[in-house]
Amino acid sequence: MKEKPKEEQKVIKQAETSVLTCSTCEITFECKDDFKTHYKSEMHIENSKWKSRGKPIFNEEEFLKWREEMVDQEMFGSKRKGKKGKRWHGDDDD
Repeated sequence: MKEKPKEEQKVIKQAETSVLTCSTCEITFECKDDFKTHYKSEMHIENSKWKSRGKPIFNEEEFLKWREEMVDQEMFGSKRKGKKGKRWHGDDDD
């Protein structure tokens, strides 16, 4: 049987308490079902990618703005402002 990822192992340990924490997104949940839904969410997946690259993570508001901009780019072909490879929500050093 395949071993569960470390983050999932943390969740199992935390399930014994009343609060579950996503260490990637730095948010807490009181309900196991909410945590499971979050773990599969686009925000969690994007934050995992950013964090693995050493970049700052999105909070929920930043993620929603970033996602809206990405949808606009896909639909209308608009280009985002900023240098290639820079974080959308403010790490440009211009």
